Amino acid sequence: MNVTAEGIAIAAFFLIGGRLAILYLERLDSKSAGNPGAEAKAIAASRRRARGHLWLLGAMLTALVAVALPFGRGAPPLGATVAIVLVLLGGFALCVTRTMRAYRDARRLARSDIGTSE
Repeated sequence: MNVTAEGIAIAAFFLIGGRLAILYLERLDSKSAGNPGAEAKAIAASRRRARGHLWLLGAMLTALVAVALPFGRGAPPLGATVAIVLVLLGGFALCVTRTMRAYRDARRLARSDIGTSE
């Protein structure tokens, strides 16, 4: 395996981005623990929307890698490239479905808040 500075930078980007996303979602969880009623529902909807944004980011990055991989400088042989691109496209489909599910759940949570008052 060939380790390059670009590979290390990409791995660090994903690790740091993942850690920041986890910290953000934990912060939203801690906020929702102390809030009653409609505010808690709004925070839950916001948390689902944030997860949808993260899945969308994953879909965009996966699509970018799937498109850039065959044209990269150190591209693997054709058979391996096709296999990797197919796996990445499967990951893209997973990310898109999770994105849509998270946005749909956030919309449902936000609409369930309509008509309630404190």
